[in-house]
Amino acid sequence: MLSPINETTCGGNEGTVMTPVQLGTVFSSIATHLINDKIDSVTLIGPDDCDGWAPNLHAMLSSPTIMSKLIFFGCHDYGDRTAKGTAHLQAIKNSAYPGKELIMTEANAVCHGCDGGQYNGDYGFDAYAGPAYKFILQHLNTGVSGIQIWEGYDSRYHHPNRTLTWSMWGIFAVNDTLHPDVYTHRAHYEVFKQLYNFVKPGFKRIDISTTLSKITLSAFYDPATGSVVITGKNDSDKPQAIKALLKDLSTASSLSYYYTDAVNNFKKGPDVKINNHGFSSLIPPSCVFTLVSNR
Repeated sequence: MLSPINETTCGGNEGTVMTPVQLGTVFSSIATHLINDKIDSVTLIGPDDCDGWAPNLHAMLSSPTIMSKLIFFGCHDYGDRTAKGTAHLQAIKNSAYPGKELIMTEANAVCHGCDGGQYNGDYGFDAYAGPAYKFILQHLNTGVSGIQIWEGYDSRYHHPNRTLTWSMWGIFAVNDTLHPDVYTHRAHYEVFKQLYNFVKPGFKRIDISTTLSKITLSAFYDPATGSVVITGKNDSDKPQAIKALLKDLSTASSLSYYYTDAVNNFKKGPDVKINNHGFSSLIPPSCVFTLVSNR
C-alpha cells in the first residue's frame, strides 16, 4: 500500500500543504500510472491526514480512478480519541464504496516532546504503554480493520521547518542519538504483545460488552480454527472478575491467560476453565490481559 501524501492539513509541518482538489489530482495521477503500467500488486492508501481531513476524504471518494486502486483508507489520531476514525467509517459507509475499509495508519498515546529529539519523561506502563493499549482497543472497537503504531523505533526524519531531527516515539529505543548503535524495547513491546501475538490477519472482531467500570474489552474470532481471543485493559486499582458466556463461538474447554502490568511482562497465569460455554476470571488491577481459547 502506497501512501503518497502525509498530513496535508497540518500547516506543512509533516507534509506538503495542498487543497483537496490538488490531493485528488495527485492520487488520481498515481492511480492512472499504476493502472497503465499494470502494477496490480500496489494499492493506494490515504488521506492519512490530521484536522480538516473530510474534504480530502471526499476528494478521493469522488474519483472512480482513485477508488479502483484503493482497498483501505488511512487515518491518523492520537490519545483518547476515536471521533475521527468513527467519522471516516460513517463517511465511507454512506459513500458509493461502503465495502472499503479503514486502517489507523498512525495511532498511539501522546508522547510529549518526542518529536524534537527529546526522550519522553516516562515510557512506562502506567504513563504511556498501558494507556496506548486502551486507545488502540477503542479504535478497533469502532470498526477499523487495522492499526499501525507510530512508531516502530526511534528514528531521524524531517519535521517542522524541514530540519532533520529525531523522533523518540519508538517501540524500540535508541541508546544515543549521537552514536545510535543499540536499540532496546520499551514497555510498548511487552504490552502490545498481548494483541499482536494472538490476533492475526484474517481474524474477525466480534461484539463483546461488559457492565464493569474502568475496563476496556475487545474480542476476536479466527474463522479458520475457531479460536477466540479476548483482550482488554483494566484501569481499576482493584482486581475485577470477568464472567462471560461464549455464544456459538467455541468448543474450547479452557482459556490460556496472560497479563502485563508495571511489574510483570507477558506473564502467564493459570488456565481458565470453560463450563457450559461460560467462564469466570479474576483480572489483576491496572493491567492489560488476554484470554485465548485452547483447542
